[in-house]
Amino acid sequence: MSKVTQIIDAAAVAHTSSKTDRLLIERAVMQLQIEWDAFVRKLILDSALGNFSDSSGRVYSQLPRPPRSRGEASRVLIAQYKKKSVEPDWYDTAQAIDAAGKLKLSNYGKIAGVLGVTPWLINDLRWVRNFIAHPSERSALKIRGFGIVPAASQIDVVACALDYDSTGQPRYKTWGGFISLVGWQLIK
Repeated sequence: MSKVTQIIDAAAVAHTSSKTDRLLIERAVMQLQIEWDAFVRKLILDSALGNFSDSSGRVYSQLPRPPRSRGEASRVLIAQYKKKSVEPDWYDTAQAIDAAGKLKLSNYGKIAGVLGVTPWLINDLRWVRNFIAHPSERSALKIRGFGIVPAASQIDVVACALDYDSTGQPRYKTWGGFISLVGWQLIK
């Protein structure tokens, strides 16, 4: 995540409200969310394959017939849902934890413990990303509901990313730092 936050750093320092700077910051914010989702998916599916080790040793699926490829792990996971025909939303920690349980991962306890932490400091990242990708009344209500933007204010996603949050640093640095910390805890 440090590479993505470095991109935002550079654009924020040079930030002159130019369209190029704004687009660069918006795309980097979106990339933070995309990379997090991809990391969680890869970690869980690769854990099911036995292709991952942490400080406790090799991680594997305890299913009677463990999957042998990511595609097979995905199909095995999806088959366990009663009303779902797609993979879980990997950004949703409850769904990711549930997926680790359905695949009977040997590192399930670690995944549940790390992804179950509160407060989840990147909850608002998803809604900012969604507003960038799909600027709509619904996504605007979500951002306002998280208190990122006051109810009567116009939404400026660049300002949302650059504004200081309750930790005393720019919100994008909190997102990037939290993602790096949680990711490290999952793989250590």
